[in-house]
Order: sequence, then C-alpha cells, then structure tokens
Amino acid sequence: MKHFLSFLLLLLFVGCINAQIPNAGFENWINQGNYLNPQGWWSANDLVNSGDVYPVSRSDDHYPPSIGQYSMRLQNNIAFQPAYTAWGISWTGDLSGNDNPAFEITGHPNKLFGYYKFLPENGDTFETHIRLYLNGIDVGGGQFKSADAKTDWTPFEIDFSDYTAADSARIMMLACYSNDAPLPQGNSTAFIDNLSFDSLIVNSTDALTTARDIKIWPNPVDQFLDFNLPNLNVVNDVSIYSIDGTLCLVKNTTSLKESIEVSSLPQGIYCVVFSGGNTRHAARFIKR
Repeated sequence: MKHFLSFLLLLLFVGCINAQIPNAGFENWINQGNYLNPQGWWSANDLVNSGDVYPVSRSDDHYPPSIGQYSMRLQNNIAFQPAYTAWGISWTGDLSGNDNPAFEITGHPNKLFGYYKFLPENGDTFETHIRLYLNGIDVGGGQFKSADAKTDWTPFEIDFSDYTAADSARIMMLACYSNDAPLPQGNSTAFIDNLSFDSLIVNSTDALTTARDIKIWPNPVDQFLDFNLPNLNVVNDVSIYSIDGTLCLVKNTTSLKESIEVSSLPQGIYCVVFSGGNTRHAARFIKR
C-alpha cells in the first residue's frame, strides 16, 4: 500500500511540473497510416513518401524507469539526403512550429530539463532548444547541444531565464545539429524523455514519501501553511506549483518544521514539493 501511495504522489508531482509541455513524457502517440507520431509534436515522418523507414519512432527504452512506458527516438538516415526525411527531427505543434509559437505557457518558467541518450556517427551533434514568445514576438530562449556519445540516460538542462514575460513557446529536438553542415553526417540516434520546466523529474518512486510522512496543516489553508517532515534527513527548499504546472512560490530553508505564507495565492489546488539532496517529496493542499 505504501508503494502504491508513493506512486500516486509521484504522478501528482510529475503532472504538476509537466502540465504545460505537450506530451512531455512521450506517452501518447497517434497512428497515421504506416507510422506513429508523438501527439502534440510534428515529426519528419510526415514527409516520408513511402517505405518502412521513419526518422521518429516510439521506443520502449524510457527514463526514469518508474515513469511512463515510452520515449521518443530520433534517427537520421543519410540515404534520404537532402530531403528532410534524412533528419531525426521533431518539434512541438504542427509543421509551422519550427519557427512559431506552438503551445501556451503560464507563469515564468526559467529552465527546461529532460533526459537523453545519443549515439553519434561521423560528428553529428544532438541539439534541443526552446524559444519563448510574447504576442507572437520571440523574446528569449536557450539551447543544449552535445556531440558526446551518451549510452546511458543523461539529464540535460537549458537556462532561459533572461526574459521578462512570455505567453507561449516551442521546443525542437534533433539528432543532426551542426553550425557548419546543415545535413546529418551519419545515421545518428537520439532518445528523449520526460521534459519538465524548472525541476528535473526524479528517477525513482522512492524519491517521494507518502502523505502520512508529510505533515502539512491547515488544509484547506488561508494564510500560513505549516509543515513537519519527521522522516526526512535534509531539505533545501520548498516549492509550490499550481495545478497547471506554474511555479508560484519558493522558500529556501533547511528546517524540517516551518511555515510558508500562501496568502497571495489565488484559490485553488496546489502541489507543495520539498526538495533535499536527490529527492523530492510532494503533497497537495487547497488554498481558500
């Protein structure tokens, strides 16, 4: 029963953090004739005229192992050059999402996290980037790229905090980035999973305690939310997320028993996340 409750809290935490990114864990796929496309994402599969070779596919190799069942797999195929179908590439939204807003965001996210594996050939580089928009105008973003082979799942992080406000964004992933050569150099393969804003998704259900191990009160709350974490060894900060994934409040603290003022929050349901070391501990409360 304890592991089942931990898993439910893990789903709650992941759902709150990921709510804004379309299909952030690549669990949902759409059958389009001979191939699958990740829901909410365009892929180069749409440009394949015939045959059984598609650059984007669903993979059972996923991470963290306790979250979901699938990841997105990108693979170049240089036999198709110079067509787009040679690229292992996908981006949020539809075909126009390569250079236009593709999904709405709320709040002020500052970082994009995720996990990837990369098997490069002939100097190919894995690259992912995010661009942010306000009223259709590009206002900022960031990029991660690496030519290093990563045979194990590895986290990546993109900081894009240098912007004032945004209402939408787009994300692109590709297995063949190059400043000098716009085409893939080899049949490189990349895997991507569990994207999130502002906090890397933890890699084990053990990283969350059950509700009985986290004591928060009163609930519902009007002004001050008190907490007591009797079974934790360390805590570094307390973060509060709205149900749509917006980071609302952060309090840096090393105390396992303290209060955080929530009077400024609108009425609604929130996730409170206690971070310490490599673990996350989550609970839910109602603001009146």
